[in-house]
Amino acid sequence: MGDPYFNKPQNIDLLIGAETFFELLSAGQIKQGPEYPTIQKTLLGWIVFAKYPMCSSSNTKQCNLVCQSEELPDLDKAFQRLWQMEEIPGETKKFLTTEQKMCEDHFVENTKLLPTGRFEVKLPFKSSPNSLGSSFETAKRRFLALERKLSRNTELKAMYMDFMKEYLLLGHMSPTNNEIPKSPHYFIPHQCVLRPQSTSTKLRVVFDASSRTSTQVSLNDILMVGPTIQEELFSTLLRFRTHKYAITADITKMYRQVLINEEHSNYQLIVWRQYPTQPLQYFRLNTVTYGTSPAPFLAIRCLKMLSDNFKNSYPTGSKVIEKDFYVDDLLTGADDIETLKIIKNEIQVILKNRGFQLAKWYSNHLELYNAESPEKSIKFNDSTKTLGICWQPKEDNFSFNLDSSFHDLRATKRNILSVSSRLFDPLGLLCPIITKAKILLQELWIAKLDWDESIPLRLDTCWQDIKPISALRDKNIKVC
Repeated sequence: MGDPYFNKPQNIDLLIGAETFFELLSAGQIKQGPEYPTIQKTLLGWIVFAKYPMCSSSNTKQCNLVCQSEELPDLDKAFQRLWQMEEIPGETKKFLTTEQKMCEDHFVENTKLLPTGRFEVKLPFKSSPNSLGSSFETAKRRFLALERKLSRNTELKAMYMDFMKEYLLLGHMSPTNNEIPKSPHYFIPHQCVLRPQSTSTKLRVVFDASSRTSTQVSLNDILMVGPTIQEELFSTLLRFRTHKYAITADITKMYRQVLINEEHSNYQLIVWRQYPTQPLQYFRLNTVTYGTSPAPFLAIRCLKMLSDNFKNSYPTGSKVIEKDFYVDDLLTGADDIETLKIIKNEIQVILKNRGFQLAKWYSNHLELYNAESPEKSIKFNDSTKTLGICWQPKEDNFSFNLDSSFHDLRATKRNILSVSSRLFDPLGLLCPIITKAKILLQELWIAKLDWDESIPLRLDTCWQDIKPISALRDKNIKVC
């Protein structure tokens, strides 16, 4: 019996909405008479139901529940991204909003160089931190939930612990006196995210500065975001393809190379411990933290300042830092190998002066590859992700990897949208394939089909004709 204590009042374990309830019903019903309950067969087993005798009561109770599915917004985003991906960006706005101007002024006034050569910044508040309420209990509850999750996965727990121990070892976080500050402060909940495609860090710990405090105000609510400084992804990739000789790299732990002023360190507190048997410990994050709203601006603006500072002494490298970085990824090149070597050497010198270390070098020029020492080799034969697109340096091709697991998916509106939006193609190189998929999606919308409903034979035939995986299963689409 599913509920051995059905005759005793108990807590409700699950509320099932009407849209789910009728999907659970199966063929099979037993009726014994109007005064007896009805027995109904469902996918969960047999259930018993009957009319509840109404009784008058002066105590009226009301329960209201609003539930919004998280699935549809994700589908909406995928649908919008599919149409927006190939849009050529318009002219970049030359003016800043009032808040962006305030954020820029705040950076100029409060950023300084430490004796070590590193940048130190302050958090750009747009409203008083006094509006922050208590955040410790939420951070504690979420950490304990994370700890339970990690206890069920030994490999994941080991990677998480290694990440946090490195954070501590590098001085990017430090222990506190384990007391909750009486002045305004903020505890940031954190979680781990797996990135199997990464060649260096398979797991990253991310911080949720949008978590609301007891006053329903989060840290991100009172911080300025800052203006967009770097060029659009489209322009960066397009310019990268114009060079005869190309080179790529990225800045190791870019955000964490920029320090936060000690005055603001209490707004970046976290709860952590290495073993469940230990008491909870409080730490403060000492660097720009991924997950806070101004983090991209603060780190990228430091690169811009770095470029300005070395404009006279290293003009070539300075110009590349200003134009050819997209966040922490470098995509640049030249028409001759000598210029390419100058670019590489000057960029390394400039960035090293401020604590930024370049890693994961790739180039399409074999001479540059052979000239490197083994411990600092530039990879030539391997492929690399270049702003989300796979670049093969040896052939100097872009390739688009297609997951063969999509091949046997049933043809529904949901699956067709999922497959079509998986191809990240900001330059529009796969336009012949994606345009046909868009036309088919329009047909599906006109037919007013449900997300998981089988599509008509005519449309299914169209999908089989244009489905990229059908023609290119387990292969790469290569674009020179």
